[in-house]
Amino acid sequence: MLLGATQIAVSLLDPVKGHPIQTWEFDGQSLIRIGRGETNDVVVADPLVSRTHAELISDTAGRWRVVSLGRNGTLVDGEMVSDPMPVRHGTILQLGSNGPWVEFSEGRRASRGGETVSSISDLAMPEIDQELLKTEVSKIADCETFLDIQKQAQELRKAREES
Repeated sequence: MLLGATQIAVSLLDPVKGHPIQTWEFDGQSLIRIGRGETNDVVVADPLVSRTHAELISDTAGRWRVVSLGRNGTLVDGEMVSDPMPVRHGTILQLGSNGPWVEFSEGRRASRGGETVSSISDLAMPEIDQELLKTEVSKIADCETFLDIQKQAQELRKAREES
């Protein structure tokens, strides 16, 4: 890699805290594919993400645009993408109206190659507030819908045992 070459990063953001939980880095690429399928450059395993959901494309001047290909659409800073839309450092892409968020970043780095960061050891795992987790799980477990589902599951088990 040349010193000072432009480096692009796409980061999957934590849906609660908004900080990156996984980052993919690229150097010298003019096309970056984002989607659920394993052949994409950025693989986001989420059922709301299409196999090939979006593409980031650079023109000869180094300006980047996003093209939405997913059935659930792509939003840029809250606006639905219908035509290729410019993106710049810090742009937030939402993969579907209720899907995950990724952040586009570009910068200059003087060292390290443009390998894709994808191993589990490279992840910055979010910290979990155990008390908040317990409170939320209790709310779910105590709600009427969950109790109804448990009752239906018990009835199904009993019916299977009897047949």
